[in-house]
Amino acid sequence: MNRRIIALSAIASALIFAGCTKQSSIVGPPSGSASWTQVNGLTGFYNIVASGSDLYAAGNYGVFRSTDNGSNWVVTDSSLASGDYTVAAVNGNLFIGDYNNQTGIMKSTDGGATWTECDSGLATAFSGVYQNVYCIKAVDSVIFAGTSSNGIFKSTDNGTTWTAANQGISYGTTVFSLVTSGPNIIAGTQSGMYLSSNNGESWIANDSGLVNMSPYYSGAPYVTSLAAVGSNVYAGAVGSQLFLSENNGVSWIYISNGVPGSGQSGVGVAAVDSNVVLVDDNGVFTTTNYGVSWKNITGNLPSASLSAFDEANGYLYVQLSNGSVWRMRI
Repeated sequence: MNRRIIALSAIASALIFAGCTKQSSIVGPPSGSASWTQVNGLTGFYNIVASGSDLYAAGNYGVFRSTDNGSNWVVTDSSLASGDYTVAAVNGNLFIGDYNNQTGIMKSTDGGATWTECDSGLATAFSGVYQNVYCIKAVDSVIFAGTSSNGIFKSTDNGTTWTAANQGISYGTTVFSLVTSGPNIIAGTQSGMYLSSNNGESWIANDSGLVNMSPYYSGAPYVTSLAAVGSNVYAGAVGSQLFLSENNGVSWIYISNGVPGSGQSGVGVAAVDSNVVLVDDNGVFTTTNYGVSWKNITGNLPSASLSAFDEANGYLYVQLSNGSVWRMRI
Protein backbone atom coordinates (compact mmCIF):
# COMPACT_ATOMS: atom_id res chain seq x y z
CA MET A 1 0.00 0.00 0.00
CA ASN A 2 1.21 3.37 -0.96
CA ARG A 3 0.65 6.12 1.65
CA ARG A 4 3.06 8.87 0.56
CA ILE A 5 1.70 12.40 1.01
CA ILE A 6 1.55 13.99 -2.45
CA ALA A 7 1.44 17.76 -2.97
CA LEU A 8 -0.35 19.14 -6.01
CA SER A 9 -0.94 22.61 -7.36
CA ALA A 10 -4.40 23.73 -6.36
CA ILE A 11 -6.84 24.51 -9.15
CA ALA A 12 -9.27 27.25 -8.21
CA SER A 13 -12.81 26.23 -9.04
CA ALA A 14 -16.37 26.31 -7.76
CA LEU A 15 -17.88 22.92 -6.91
CA ILE A 16 -21.46 21.77 -6.56
CA PHE A 17 -21.66 18.49 -4.68
CA ALA A 18 -24.15 16.18 -3.04
CA GLY A 19 -23.96 12.94 -1.12
CA CYS A 20 -23.88 11.38 2.31
CA THR A 21 -21.22 12.67 4.70
CA LYS A 22 -20.39 12.08 8.34
CA GLN A 23 -19.92 15.20 10.43
CA SER A 24 -16.72 15.20 12.44
CA SER A 25 -14.64 17.36 14.72
CA ILE A 26 -11.08 17.67 15.99
CA VAL A 27 -10.64 16.99 19.69
CA GLY A 28 -8.17 19.41 21.24
CA PRO A 29 -4.55 20.33 20.46
CA PRO A 30 -1.82 17.74 19.82
CA SER A 31 -1.98 15.11 22.53
CA GLY A 32 0.85 15.35 25.02
CA SER A 33 0.60 11.60 25.54
CA ALA A 34 1.34 10.93 21.86
CA SER A 35 5.03 10.13 22.12
CA TRP A 36 7.09 9.63 18.97
CA THR A 37 10.63 8.17 18.93
CA GLN A 38 13.20 8.77 16.22
CA VAL A 39 14.48 5.55 14.65
CA ASN A 40 18.14 4.85 13.92
CA GLY A 41 19.68 4.34 10.49
CA LEU A 42 16.60 4.90 8.31
CA THR A 43 17.18 7.98 6.16
CA GLY A 44 13.79 8.18 4.50
CA PHE A 45 11.23 5.79 3.05
CA TYR A 46 8.38 5.42 0.59
CA ASN A 47 6.77 2.43 2.28
CA ILE A 48 7.49 -0.24 4.90
CA VAL A 49 6.55 -3.94 4.83
CA ALA A 50 6.98 -6.97 7.07
CA SER A 51 8.53 -10.18 5.76
CA GLY A 52 8.81 -12.95 8.30
CA SER A 53 10.28 -11.46 11.48
CA ASP A 54 11.98 -8.56 9.66
CA LEU A 55 10.86 -5.17 8.34
CA TYR A 56 11.92 -3.62 5.04
CA ALA A 57 11.72 0.04 4.06
CA ALA A 58 12.27 1.43 0.58
CA GLY A 59 12.72 4.96 -0.70
CA ASN A 60 15.11 7.14 -2.64
CA TYR A 61 18.10 5.95 -0.61
CA GLY A 62 17.68 2.25 -1.35
CA VAL A 63 16.20 -0.59 0.70
CA PHE A 64 16.68 -0.87 4.47
CA ARG A 65 16.17 -3.82 6.83
CA SER A 66 15.31 -3.95 10.53
CA THR A 67 15.65 -7.09 12.64
CA ASP A 68 14.40 -5.47 15.87
CA ASN A 69 10.89 -4.43 14.82
CA GLY A 70 11.90 -1.03 13.50
CA SER A 71 14.17 0.44 16.15
CA ASN A 72 17.35 0.18 14.05
CA TRP A 73 17.86 -0.10 10.29
CA VAL A 74 20.71 -0.99 7.90
CA VAL A 75 20.99 -0.83 4.10
CA THR A 76 20.40 -4.27 2.58
CA ASP A 77 22.57 -3.84 -0.53
CA SER A 78 24.93 -0.91 -0.86
CA SER A 79 25.48 -1.69 -4.57
CA LEU A 80 21.81 -1.11 -5.43
CA ALA A 81 21.55 1.78 -7.86
CA SER A 82 19.95 4.92 -6.51
CA GLY A 83 16.25 5.22 -7.28
CA ASP A 84 12.86 6.00 -5.81
CA TYR A 85 11.68 2.59 -4.66
CA THR A 86 8.53 0.99 -3.32
CA VAL A 87 8.84 -2.46 -1.74
CA ALA A 88 6.51 -5.45 -1.39
CA ALA A 89 6.95 -8.84 0.32
CA VAL A 90 5.46 -11.73 -1.68
CA ASN A 91 5.77 -15.43 -0.79
CA GLY A 92 9.02 -14.90 1.11
CA ASN A 93 10.56 -12.79 -1.67
CA LEU A 94 11.00 -9.02 -1.94
CA PHE A 95 10.01 -6.93 -4.95
CA ILE A 96 10.95 -3.30 -5.54
CA GLY A 97 9.56 -0.97 -8.17
CA ASP A 98 11.03 2.39 -9.11
CA TYR A 99 8.33 5.05 -9.18
CA ASN A 100 10.38 7.84 -10.71
CA ASN A 101 13.10 6.56 -13.04
CA GLN A 102 11.39 3.99 -15.30
CA THR A 103 13.73 1.14 -14.35
CA GLY A 104 11.09 -1.54 -13.87
CA ILE A 105 10.87 -4.11 -11.08
CA MET A 106 13.57 -6.09 -9.27
CA LYS A 107 13.32 -9.17 -7.07
CA SER A 108 15.36 -10.47 -4.13
CA THR A 109 15.24 -14.03 -2.78
CA ASP A 110 17.82 -13.43 -0.04
CA GLY A 111 16.32 -10.70 2.12
CA GLY A 112 17.50 -7.83 -0.04
CA ALA A 113 21.20 -8.77 -0.19
CA THR A 114 21.07 -9.11 -3.99
CA TRP A 115 18.56 -8.09 -6.67
CA THR A 116 17.72 -9.27 -10.19
CA GLU A 117 15.48 -7.70 -12.81
CA CYS A 118 12.06 -9.34 -13.21
CA ASP A 119 10.21 -7.00 -15.52
CA SER A 120 9.74 -8.76 -18.87
CA GLY A 121 6.64 -7.25 -20.48
CA LEU A 122 6.57 -4.18 -18.28
CA ALA A 123 7.83 -1.96 -21.11
CA THR A 124 4.93 -0.66 -23.16
CA ALA A 125 4.94 -0.98 -26.91
CA PHE A 126 4.34 2.70 -27.64
CA SER A 127 7.23 3.95 -25.49
CA GLY A 128 9.60 1.00 -25.26
CA VAL A 129 10.54 1.93 -21.69
CA TYR A 130 9.63 0.49 -18.33
CA GLN A 131 6.84 1.99 -16.30
CA ASN A 132 7.16 4.01 -13.12
CA VAL A 133 5.83 1.63 -10.44
CA TYR A 134 3.95 3.16 -7.51
CA CYS A 135 2.69 0.03 -5.76
CA ILE A 136 2.96 -3.77 -5.82
CA LYS A 137 0.30 -6.07 -4.36
CA ALA A 138 -0.03 -9.88 -4.29
CA VAL A 139 -3.51 -11.42 -4.46
CA ASP A 140 -3.36 -15.20 -4.12
CA SER A 141 -0.90 -16.33 -6.82
CA VAL A 142 -1.13 -13.11 -8.89
CA ILE A 143 1.10 -10.06 -8.37
CA PHE A 144 -0.21 -6.66 -9.46
CA ALA A 145 1.82 -3.51 -10.14
CA GLY A 146 0.25 -0.04 -10.25
CA THR A 147 2.07 2.26 -12.66
CA SER A 148 2.25 5.87 -13.76
CA SER A 149 -0.03 6.64 -16.73
CA ASN A 150 -0.29 3.00 -17.83
CA GLY A 151 -2.65 1.49 -15.29
CA ILE A 152 -2.08 -2.00 -13.88
CA PHE A 153 0.21 -4.85 -14.88
CA LYS A 154 0.01 -8.38 -13.47
CA SER A 155 2.29 -11.39 -13.18
CA THR A 156 1.17 -14.99 -12.73
CA ASP A 157 4.69 -16.48 -12.56
CA ASN A 158 6.07 -14.80 -9.43
CA GLY A 159 7.23 -11.69 -11.23
CA THR A 160 9.13 -13.27 -14.12
CA THR A 161 6.82 -11.85 -16.80
CA TRP A 162 4.15 -9.14 -16.79
CA THR A 163 1.10 -8.30 -18.89
CA ALA A 164 -1.24 -5.30 -18.89
CA ALA A 165 -4.45 -5.82 -16.88
CA ASN A 166 -6.42 -2.71 -17.80
CA GLN A 167 -9.78 -3.90 -19.13
CA GLY A 168 -12.23 -1.20 -17.99
CA ILE A 169 -9.52 1.24 -16.84
CA SER A 170 -9.25 4.54 -18.70
CA TYR A 171 -6.19 5.13 -20.85
CA GLY A 172 -3.49 7.17 -19.10
CA THR A 173 -4.52 6.19 -15.56
CA THR A 174 -1.93 6.38 -12.77
CA VAL A 175 -2.44 3.86 -9.94
CA PHE A 176 -1.07 5.01 -6.59
CA SER A 177 -2.43 2.29 -4.30
CA LEU A 178 -3.91 -1.21 -4.36
CA VAL A 179 -5.78 -2.99 -1.57
CA THR A 180 -7.97 -6.09 -1.18
CA SER A 181 -11.26 -6.28 0.71
CA GLY A 182 -13.44 -9.39 0.66
CA PRO A 183 -13.65 -10.60 -2.95
CA ASN A 184 -12.56 -7.25 -4.39
CA ILE A 185 -9.35 -5.55 -5.44
CA ILE A 186 -9.52 -1.75 -5.25
CA ALA A 187 -7.20 0.66 -7.08
CA GLY A 188 -6.74 4.30 -6.05
CA THR A 189 -5.96 6.61 -8.97
CA GLN A 190 -5.76 10.27 -10.00
CA SER A 191 -9.37 10.01 -11.19
CA GLY A 192 -11.18 8.13 -8.45
CA MET A 193 -11.16 4.39 -7.90
CA TYR A 194 -11.55 1.15 -9.80
CA LEU A 195 -12.73 -2.21 -8.50
CA SER A 196 -12.19 -5.75 -9.75
CA SER A 197 -14.21 -8.70 -8.45
CA ASN A 198 -12.54 -11.26 -10.73
CA ASN A 199 -8.89 -11.03 -9.67
CA GLY A 200 -7.96 -8.30 -12.11
CA GLU A 201 -9.48 -9.75 -15.27
CA SER A 202 -11.62 -6.61 -15.61
CA TRP A 203 -12.27 -3.39 -13.67
CA ILE A 204 -15.16 -0.99 -13.13
CA ALA A 205 -15.18 2.56 -11.77
CA ASN A 206 -16.46 2.32 -8.19
CA ASP A 207 -17.12 5.99 -7.49
CA SER A 208 -20.59 5.85 -5.91
CA GLY A 209 -20.50 8.50 -3.16
CA LEU A 210 -16.91 9.42 -3.99
CA VAL A 211 -17.59 13.11 -4.53
CA ASN A 212 -14.77 15.66 -4.52
CA MET A 213 -15.42 17.89 -1.49
CA SER A 214 -12.39 20.14 -1.98
CA PRO A 215 -13.09 23.74 -3.10
CA TYR A 216 -9.56 24.02 -4.51
CA TYR A 217 -9.75 21.80 -7.60
CA SER A 218 -12.29 20.08 -9.83
CA GLY A 219 -12.65 16.55 -11.09
CA ALA A 220 -12.82 13.18 -9.36
CA PRO A 221 -11.02 12.73 -6.03
CA TYR A 222 -7.29 12.18 -6.46
CA VAL A 223 -6.91 9.01 -4.35
CA THR A 224 -3.37 8.56 -3.03
CA SER A 225 -3.75 5.89 -0.33
CA LEU A 226 -5.96 2.96 0.69
CA ALA A 227 -6.31 0.85 3.83
CA ALA A 228 -8.70 -2.00 4.68
CA VAL A 229 -9.96 -3.71 7.83
CA GLY A 230 -12.58 -6.39 7.25
CA SER A 231 -15.25 -5.03 4.93
CA ASN A 232 -14.27 -1.42 5.71
CA VAL A 233 -11.99 0.36 3.24
CA TYR A 234 -10.54 3.85 3.80
CA ALA A 235 -9.38 6.08 0.94
CA GLY A 236 -7.21 9.16 1.39
CA ALA A 237 -7.39 11.83 -1.32
CA VAL A 238 -5.75 15.16 -2.13
CA GLY A 239 -7.39 18.04 -0.31
CA SER A 240 -7.19 16.33 3.11
CA GLN A 241 -10.15 14.16 2.16
CA LEU A 242 -10.94 10.76 3.65
CA PHE A 243 -13.65 8.39 2.42
CA LEU A 244 -15.06 5.20 3.96
CA SER A 245 -16.60 2.18 2.27
CA GLU A 246 -18.46 -0.27 4.48
CA ASN A 247 -19.10 -2.79 1.68
CA ASN A 248 -15.66 -3.84 0.38
CA GLY A 249 -15.15 -0.74 -1.76
CA VAL A 250 -18.45 -0.77 -3.67
CA SER A 251 -19.71 2.63 -2.42
CA TRP A 252 -18.26 5.48 -0.36
CA ILE A 253 -19.08 8.19 2.19
CA TYR A 254 -17.02 11.24 3.14
CA ILE A 255 -15.79 11.21 6.78
CA SER A 256 -13.14 13.92 7.17
CA ASN A 257 -15.17 17.06 7.88
CA GLY A 258 -13.24 19.12 10.42
CA VAL A 259 -9.82 17.66 9.70
CA PRO A 260 -7.44 20.56 9.01
CA GLY A 261 -5.51 20.50 5.75
CA SER A 262 -4.86 22.45 2.59
CA GLY A 263 -6.17 21.99 -0.91
CA GLN A 264 -2.71 20.83 -1.95
CA SER A 265 -2.39 18.17 0.72
CA GLY A 266 -2.58 14.48 0.00
CA VAL A 267 -3.63 12.12 2.76
CA GLY A 268 -1.93 9.05 4.13
CA VAL A 269 -4.28 6.58 5.82
CA ALA A 270 -3.79 3.42 7.89
CA ALA A 271 -6.34 1.24 9.65
CA VAL A 272 -5.73 -1.23 12.47
CA ASP A 273 -8.93 -2.78 13.81
CA SER A 274 -11.15 0.18 14.75
CA ASN A 275 -8.27 2.67 14.95
CA VAL A 276 -7.95 4.74 11.76
CA VAL A 277 -5.03 7.15 11.33
CA LEU A 278 -4.94 10.06 8.89
CA VAL A 279 -1.82 12.06 8.05
CA ASP A 280 -1.75 15.32 6.11
CA ASP A 281 0.39 18.45 6.04
CA ASN A 282 -1.11 19.61 9.34
CA GLY A 283 -0.18 16.57 11.39
CA VAL A 284 -1.36 13.12 12.46
CA PHE A 285 -4.96 12.40 13.51
CA THR A 286 -6.82 9.32 14.68
CA THR A 287 -10.44 8.27 14.96
CA THR A 288 -12.04 5.22 16.59
CA ASN A 289 -15.63 6.07 15.58
CA TYR A 290 -15.44 6.19 11.78
CA GLY A 291 -14.64 9.89 11.56
CA VAL A 292 -17.29 11.24 13.94
CA SER A 293 -14.48 12.74 16.03
CA TRP A 294 -10.73 13.03 15.53
CA LYS A 295 -7.84 13.23 18.00
CA ASN A 296 -4.66 15.11 17.13
CA ILE A 297 -1.71 12.79 17.90
CA THR A 298 1.04 14.89 16.31
CA GLY A 299 2.46 14.99 19.84
CA ASN A 300 6.19 15.62 20.14
CA LEU A 301 7.01 15.45 16.42
CA PRO A 302 9.38 18.28 15.44
CA SER A 303 7.79 21.16 13.55
CA ALA A 304 8.65 19.98 10.05
CA SER A 305 6.26 18.98 7.30
CA LEU A 306 5.40 15.31 6.86
CA SER A 307 6.53 13.75 3.58
CA ALA A 308 5.81 10.01 4.02
CA PHE A 309 3.83 7.70 6.27
CA ASP A 310 3.27 3.98 6.81
CA GLU A 311 2.25 1.37 9.38
CA ALA A 312 3.93 -1.94 10.19
CA ASN A 313 3.63 -4.41 13.06
CA GLY A 314 1.58 -2.06 15.23
CA TYR A 315 3.74 1.04 14.77
CA LEU A 316 3.13 4.21 12.78
CA TYR A 317 6.12 5.62 10.91
CA VAL A 318 6.42 9.17 9.57
CA GLN A 319 9.18 10.84 7.59
CA LEU A 320 9.70 14.56 8.05
CA SER A 321 10.89 17.00 5.41
CA ASN A 322 14.23 17.22 7.26
CA GLY A 323 14.81 13.52 6.47
CA SER A 324 14.30 12.14 9.96
CA VAL A 325 12.02 9.14 10.57
CA TRP A 326 9.88 8.73 13.69
CA ARG A 327 7.59 6.01 14.99
CA MET A 328 4.84 5.55 17.57
CA ARG A 329 2.94 2.44 18.70
CA ILE A 330 -0.70 2.52 17.70
